[in-house]
Amino acid sequence: MPGEATPASRVGDKAKLWRRLGLAAGVTLMTLVLVELGLRLALGNLDIAPFVLDPGDGRCVGLEPGGESTYNGTVLRIPPVVHAVNEHGYRGPARPPARTDEVLRIVALGDSFTFGQGVAAEHALPSQLETLLQDRRGDGTVEVLNFGVPGYNLRESTEQYLYFARRWQPDLVVLFLFENDLDKPLCDIIGRRAFMAAFRRVRLFRIAVVALAPEQLGAPNPHSSPERIAALERQLAALERAVSEDGARLLVVSIADPLDDAAATRAITAELELPALVFERERFEALEVIPNETHWTAEANASAAAQIAAWLEPRL
Repeated sequence: MPGEATPASRVGDKAKLWRRLGLAAGVTLMTLVLVELGLRLALGNLDIAPFVLDPGDGRCVGLEPGGESTYNGTVLRIPPVVHAVNEHGYRGPARPPARTDEVLRIVALGDSFTFGQGVAAEHALPSQLETLLQDRRGDGTVEVLNFGVPGYNLRESTEQYLYFARRWQPDLVVLFLFENDLDKPLCDIIGRRAFMAAFRRVRLFRIAVVALAPEQLGAPNPHSSPERIAALERQLAALERAVSEDGARLLVVSIADPLDDAAATRAITAELELPALVFERERFEALEVIPNETHWTAEANASAAAQIAAWLEPRL
């Protein structure tokens, strides 16, 4: 019939369609490659810390003894900083587990704010706190050991003490609470090896996750509910029991409240008879963060350490 496509013309139309689709796919792929290359120049390497899964002591994840990473940002680039782990497996100077009676030893537990993400080890919060307390006492007999691990939640900080940090025979344990401490554990996140490999290496994928699904990374979701209040009380009680069994005392510093309810957190610590310093949201947000990051600068760590030292000194 007139106007009806012949078999040959239909084949030709299909060939043209496939050529167009191939050209579109090629252009799209090239565009994505160029965008990815551009993002590699702009985004950081996300090399936060040398983690090790199942270190063999009861913890699901810890820091690699003697490991080192050069971190230059989670999203946008920042000046590179070395995140080194000592031969024992925590950040800062390596102290022998056995201590002398003349030393007042404090173990600091927490997440990336305790670890000091984005700053040198000597500028991390525990190191700044040690310097201030030594200056106040005037005899250099205070040690503050940094057992913070980026990404830890409260359960993992408790395990860090139970299976690892208690070996260092502390007199005091200071737990630094943060707003995501009742949320997704670090072990669940980095245990998803394919996801984490793609997140670290493919910048487009990282941008998509950060923009569309931040909960995949355990994004802070502070809120108060009966379940979360009970979870916080239960986990603090478990840590306090372990610390007391070792003849030490537990103190709590809530940097950013996991309940988003300072009064509720104070009520829980009062019920457990735990000395607690709870930062109000305004105090937390007033401290300077590293440009393009969410973590404190060295100066902000020093400011926070001064506030904590003033509160802590009468309790030593």
